Amino acid sequence: MIIFTIAMTIMVVCFRILFWMLKKLFGKKRKRLPTGQYVVVYPDGRELVELKADYGPTRLVPNTPQLQEKLMNNKRQNRFLRLLRKP
Repeated sequence: MIIFTIAMTIMVVCFRILFWMLKKLFGKKRKRLPTGQYVVVYPDGRELVELKADYGPTRLVPNTPQLQEKLMNNKRQNRFLRLLRKP
């Protein structure tokens, strides 16, 4: 009886690992902007950008060209400032 229980436990763990791998391989990929933020696409066609604050909650903001331009400008500015700070 103990051997059967151990075998069933191992089988369940193997199936969970198998399904996790299949989900990673064939699951829906999250859309990502060039700046690194993720885009959440809803079934009704809305696209919201997931903005993460350093200290605070995550906000969902509508995906607009103006927002993408602002995010790219911030990325360029941060990259430039990072280069200045390095010794």
